[in-house]
Amino acid sequence: MHFGRASAVWVCLTIGASPAYGSCLAVNTTRLFAAQTGEAYLRADLAGAPTGRSMARLYLFSVTGEHLVWTATLANVPQTIWIDPIGRWVVTLGNHCNSPSDQEHALTVYDERGRLIADWTLNELVPDLHKHVSVFEVHTPWTSEAPLRFEAPFNELRVIFPWGESKVVSRKPAK
Repeated sequence: MHFGRASAVWVCLTIGASPAYGSCLAVNTTRLFAAQTGEAYLRADLAGAPTGRSMARLYLFSVTGEHLVWTATLANVPQTIWIDPIGRWVVTLGNHCNSPSDQEHALTVYDERGRLIADWTLNELVPDLHKHVSVFEVHTPWTSEAPLRFEAPFNELRVIFPWGESKVVSRKPAK
């Protein structure tokens, strides 16, 4: 009996393939997230962090090189992160590999010193999410169906949802 190359590929794919929603790949021990401008990045490390959390370091680039701004333990292992270009705000979104129905720390906000100043569960953040997004599979971050925008004028951060609602986080100026 002769099996061609195409048959071997079909057998491998049939036996070895699994649906994307079937399981989550293991979390890397280090994850890097960059600001859209490229002027800042956050390094999240799982090694040595409490279970379900990550150690993070925020770095900014300047003409003299890379500078460590702060180090903190994050409330979660973020799915994705938004970083203000000048490091005033860091927002973590979702929990890497968690089910959307079990979304503690769905959105957390850290200030320019790495202090946690806002922490919402998915239900607190968007109690009627099902009205705005379609049903999504396990391990799909809720933000893929509801991409957020961020504005950071002066001493507040606005989290803007695609359907027009927003959340505002304020802080007093650092002394």
